[in-house]
Amino acid sequence: GVSSVAKDPNYPYAMVGLGETLMSFASGVWEADSKCVTPVTLYHGRDWAFYNDGGGMDTFRAHNSTHNTLSCCYLDDNVTVQLRTKQLKSTAALGPYSLGAWLAELLNFTDAGHGYVWEPAWLMDMTMVKKAWGWDRVTKMVSVTGGPDDSPLVKLLTFLAESLLPVSHYPTLQIIDAQGQKTKYYYEIEALLKTGSLPPSAPYFIPHADGR
Repeated sequence: GVSSVAKDPNYPYAMVGLGETLMSFASGVWEADSKCVTPVTLYHGRDWAFYNDGGGMDTFRAHNSTHNTLSCCYLDDNVTVQLRTKQLKSTAALGPYSLGAWLAELLNFTDAGHGYVWEPAWLMDMTMVKKAWGWDRVTKMVSVTGGPDDSPLVKLLTFLAESLLPVSHYPTLQIIDAQGQKTKYYYEIEALLKTGSLPPSAPYFIPHADGR
């Protein structure tokens, strides 16, 4: 990672850089009963930004083809947010890897209505854990917990994932606080983007369908 938190020896995780550079929740609605912000749109608008390079474009295309949205829900401890992904069944994918409707059904994606499906938590369990500097993003790939335990396919995938894909962490820095003020990390990221050490173009926002 390139941030001060990622380089801090007290943050013990190594990570691979992502094509995503900014996440926000502008399109989502807070639901007090469920403690969720939903739906957060990843494929248009100003909620998500990407580097204008190969990695950023691959990530953008994956979100755009599936019409990916997130539901961000606080768990009972009020410091952990569960991220649930909803996407079009016809173009369902796991990250940049296309699955399609047939594999989505086989892997137990569940109906979300209007041609959309929920990605099952056993396949990709994504959370954010509150820290002083923002949020620790944690991803666990393929876990039998919460999945169809008697499925040989799931058991095989779980064995392979636990052997090859350890739990991953990366820091997401909070740049705007609860009062709408810039944090010190806003200025850190702003300075970093100006150095030219990151991909050649600043992150860009995906336009709405009407061009806004």
